[in-house]
Amino acid sequence: MKQKGLILFSVVITVMLLFSCGGGTSSKPAKATPLPASEIEPGAGEMWLGDVDGTATAGGTFTTKLYINTGKQKIAAYGVYVYYDDTMMTIDTAIGNAGISEGTDGFVAAVNPNEPGRVMISGFDVYGKGPGKELHLATINWKAKKAGKTDLRVEVDKLTDETTIDVGNPIGKSTSITIN
Repeated sequence: MKQKGLILFSVVITVMLLFSCGGGTSSKPAKATPLPASEIEPGAGEMWLGDVDGTATAGGTFTTKLYINTGKQKIAAYGVYVYYDDTMMTIDTAIGNAGISEGTDGFVAAVNPNEPGRVMISGFDVYGKGPGKELHLATINWKAKKAGKTDLRVEVDKLTDETTIDVGNPIGKSTSITIN
């Protein structure tokens, strides 16, 4: 499944490169220069899930917001995995794009919720969004199965700005939630 996510991300980056090269009509490929370490703002590239919106109750639904710190850069393309305990909860695929809704500062291009315990989310915006220290990229819609405490883990596959430069030092943060 990770291969499918990487293939999708490769297609998105290819399209992004075509746009940045004038629609693919340029004979010279776009060349991105990585940011020097001294220019990367502390915390840039971090992605995390916010607290549960509302109350997570067994048998009910709830949401969590996916955030990113882009530092001084914009976010134009991303690929991220969110891991969860599928005995406790599942993605509510009846809402949004297979369970994922666009955040107030974000965008969602593709979602794969088909592997229990993991959802893959990717997005692409040719102009980028941000910059900002707490951009609301997406909202994940959940169905709670049973009561208890569980962990959610964010794994960043790729974060790039509108010039295809990596955003900060990409890293996902974990969090815990309680289902009543």
